[in-house]
Amino acid sequence: MSKINKIEKYNLQERTLALSAQGHTTALIAAKLTEELQGRDTISQPRVSVWLKRIRKERSEQTREQFQDFVKTELPTDLKALKEIEGWHLDLFRADKLKEHLKSIGIQDQKAEDIAQIIIADFHTRSSAAMKALKIIETKLRFAGVLEDDGGAGSVADPVDLDQYRKPHSPSTDSPTEEPTEDHDG
Repeated sequence: MSKINKIEKYNLQERTLALSAQGHTTALIAAKLTEELQGRDTISQPRVSVWLKRIRKERSEQTREQFQDFVKTELPTDLKALKEIEGWHLDLFRADKLKEHLKSIGIQDQKAEDIAQIIIADFHTRSSAAMKALKIIETKLRFAGVLEDDGGAGSVADPVDLDQYRKPHSPSTDSPTEEPTEDHDG
């Protein structure tokens, strides 16, 4: 049977959390709680520290679970948005395809050209919005534990796959015996 923590024994959980939220150190929290017990008992700094650490861990696990459940429900929508963003960027990249699409839905040649130019001119604003949406989706995936890297080049959310341009390492250059051993000042 586990020992009951004094913070819980004296029902000081909310007070401890409130003092912690105010930015007090665990030593000061222990002193204030001991003072509030008016000589009935003492609460040590390590006891406060261990209790707060346990509570934070429990809350972190609960939050992670809730967030993962949320991401599971949002993931299909997010993936669809990523696909739309990719398609939109590709359409802008292929401006002639945009004009063809406008013509295919019945817009006259000159009008299709004008509309395409307006859309392309608005590229910066829409591209910025698309990148912000990408960052939001990336953040969701990272907090859900799906993305573990920093989102830099080569990450799942990186729009450019740089791996195809990297040279493979040859075993002779990766050998620890062939590393340079010169000293650098600095």
